[in-house]
Amino acid sequence: MHEALALALIRQQRKADALALLARASTLPSASGRTAYLHAALLADAGRRDEAIRVLSGATRERGERDLLLALASYQRQAGDTAAAEASLRRLAGINPDDPALAGRRPPSPPQEAPRP
Repeated sequence: MHEALALALIRQQRKADALALLARASTLPSASGRTAYLHAALLADAGRRDEAIRVLSGATRERGERDLLLALASYQRQAGDTAAAEASLRRLAGINPDDPALAGRRPPSPPQEAPRP
């Protein structure tokens, strides 16, 4: 419900009101991944990418939803944090290795220790 109201506010060019609504809604126990996604997208659209990354980072700790992880990786890459973006994509690959969004952009595997003799 909050998401629908936020989208209506956006269509009315009331982005600040939509942002405030989503900020409140994201703290509710009923908040969904969609709430976090919309909140982060509005923050990024307002030039507040670091806050968008924090919102998505928090949401992905609670749930490993595909869209949240893809958006997080995208914002992290835009911010120049390629290591974090690759970690987000690895997490997505761990959940769904055949995800079409990963085709052609598989993140490198994390460094591993050399076996000891």
